[in-house]
Amino acid sequence: MNKTIKLLVILIGCLGALPAFAQVSQRPNILLILVDDVGYADINAFASHLRGTPIDQHFRETPRIDQLAREGMMFTQFYASSVCTPTRAGLLTGKMPNRLGMWDAFATTTTTFAKTGKPLPEGAHLLDHEPWDEYKISRTDRGVSVPLAATALHDVKTIPQGLAGYHSAFLGKWHIGSHDQPGFSSGGSRF
Repeated sequence: MNKTIKLLVILIGCLGALPAFAQVSQRPNILLILVDDVGYADINAFASHLRGTPIDQHFRETPRIDQLAREGMMFTQFYASSVCTPTRAGLLTGKMPNRLGMWDAFATTTTTFAKTGKPLPEGAHLLDHEPWDEYKISRTDRGVSVPLAATALHDVKTIPQGLAGYHSAFLGKWHIGSHDQPGFSSGGSRF
């Protein structure tokens, strides 16, 4: 009887450990929020980290973002340009925006390249048609979009490659391509 009790205790102990072995490793949920015109200290989680002050002493209230930062991971070392287009181009391609020829909110202009004597980045798409006229700096400028992955991004792993198998969405303004650029639907690339 004593052996039976010991065996039963061992079996029950093993059964309790089974869930730990049976767990399938799950990929993390990822929520990336890219916002224009937000300073590093405008989000409480970052401000408290930067200033060393409690969150409840800050002027702005961002409780849900603070909770996400507290329970998840904060991405603190991304290069952000001073305007939207180069930042998005860098995020989506994995390249520094200046390597793509993107340093302006107008998706860069061909005259900028002509003035410096540099060729357009490989695979760049010229934006020389409607509705992009409203974004031109002068009548002679023609905008340039982020290069297409098929021609210019073969040497970097892109976000879609790194997150293959994830369900994803991009919400908000685009500002890095034109309406007739392959893969972009009409009306979805302006704002």
